[in-house]
Amino acid sequence: MAKASKHTSDQRTSRIVGLIVMGFGSNQIIHFLSDQKNWKDEEDWSLSERQIRNYINKAQTYFREEANIDRDAQIGISLKRYQKIFTVAYAAGDYKAALAAQSKINDLFGLNSPVSVDLQNVNINVSPLEKPTDEEIAECDAEY
Repeated sequence: MAKASKHTSDQRTSRIVGLIVMGFGSNQIIHFLSDQKNWKDEEDWSLSERQIRNYINKAQTYFREEANIDRDAQIGISLKRYQKIFTVAYAAGDYKAALAAQSKINDLFGLNSPVSVDLQNVNINVSPLEKPTDEEIAECDAEY
């Protein structure tokens, strides 16, 4: 069998990317691609398990490349999107949506996160509890 063209290889890899996104595992993909009735109106793949695994590896490489993002750029994009939503919602009088957008901005920058406290270097002087006197116990019993 002749080697697939780049176009065909890219199409096959794209199809496997879609299957992975839908939740298919490697064995499910192999089984799915082996069943030709799943490929109506498409070329006959007729691939061996090894070839399918090679396409799965190409798909995984694609995902790794997609995950290699510029975090600062993505934060900037998200911020601008949320600011746009806030502006449009506020101008339309949709304060609930504006508040939701502001909340997302706050989450993006961790403004709602609890403040961390370093308790390693804190001295707390706590005196041991003393046993209450009979009078104190009687007073409490009388109150309650």
